[in-house]
Formats: sequence, structure tokens, C-alpha cells
Amino acid sequence: MNILVSGGTIFVSKYISEYFRDLNYNVYIFNRGNNLQPEGVKFIKADRNNLGDVLKKSKQNQKNRNELPKKTEMNYQKKPK
Repeated sequence: MNILVSGGTIFVSKYISEYFRDLNYNVYIFNRGNNLQPEGVKFIKADRNNLGDVLKKSKQNQKNRNELPKKTEMNYQKKPK
């Protein structure tokens, strides 16, 4: 399961991120990157006051991923016995 924590490096959010990390959640921490990040979490560097810019970048990245060529799927048939 995934969980997103705003902040995640001080006060309550630090303990929340570590708690869920220890329960084997995929923990994503969203902050400006001014403090040391807890080990074992995924870091999203952004300022909550500029969420529009973050969402635009995310949408553009998703669009770029969708434009990549798709892998060719191969169908393998079992040989008759």
C-alpha cells in the first residue's frame, strides 16, 4: 500500500512516515528537502505553496511516458507432447 506524508522530517510527520515504513508501506514524503529524510522512504521534492507547478510537471512526465514505444508482446505456444 502507498502513503503520502506532507513534511515527513520533523514533529509528528516524521514518526508517521517511520511508522508506516516499518509496516512495509511504500511511504512517499513530500517536502522542500531542507531537512534530512528518513531512510527507506521515497522523497518528492516540492513546495506545497507551488503545487500547481508540481502537478504540471507530473502531468507532462506522464504524457512523455505514454509516448514511449510500447514493448512488443510475443505469444509463445507450448509444443504438443
